[in-house]
Amino acid sequence: MRPRSTIQFDHFPTTERTWIVERIEANIEGGINEAPVCHDGASALRRHVMERYAASLRVYAQGSSFRWLDDADSLVNGFFVSRLARPEYLAQWIASAMPLRRFLANGLLLFMREQHRARTRRVKRLGASIDAMFSRGADALAAPIDASAFAQFEREWAREVLGQACAQAQAVLESTGKSFAWRLFERHFLDGATYQEAARELGVRDESARPFARLAQAKVREALKSLLALEGVAESDMDCAIANIYRIVAT
Repeated sequence: MRPRSTIQFDHFPTTERTWIVERIEANIEGGINEAPVCHDGASALRRHVMERYAASLRVYAQGSSFRWLDDADSLVNGFFVSRLARPEYLAQWIASAMPLRRFLANGLLLFMREQHRARTRRVKRLGASIDAMFSRGADALAAPIDASAFAQFEREWAREVLGQACAQAQAVLESTGKSFAWRLFERHFLDGATYQEAARELGVRDESARPFARLAQAKVREALKSLLALEGVAESDMDCAIANIYRIVAT
């Protein structure tokens, strides 16, 4: 019997993607309702995906051409219930080599199209007028991915990822007695204070301010790399991916 996972979902290790893949493989092999350990791993994996991506997907649903189908919460919850209950669904993400956020956004779009088709079939069976009842969504099925909605989705995702990375970096620094390094980082990189101003406020020597702030910046980068590993970002692409997050958040 495999040991139960001890991973805490608020601090993801650099081996997160390996753990994710192991949970997916265990889920496929054991079945979603078989073997308590596999079930625990599958439940943790589903919970993690829902917690990480729900807000971004709601923004995408709200901005899409299918928003008339239902409120964004209901669409995203329905998508999660429909897809994450399938043991093979996240295995398809691994096989796709796509970033997870794009895989989920595409999946949500397909789910909403399915809902549109199902509703259309119901209306036809009832003999109602599709044009009268669903005039707002008449052309939605043929519509391409809404670039504006996806851009909103990307912005929400980038803000969440950067916020989580900052929270992780702060927690690491505070747990090692370097909370002042985080405050220097906040004052300089987030608030725009000079190193000298931040140093005076926090009672740190001017010459020490820059190295401590850079230490915090490095911790944020480490956390971003860990979080982006879940997205399927290769090590060779990390610099570009991190720069893209900062670019999106800044716009």
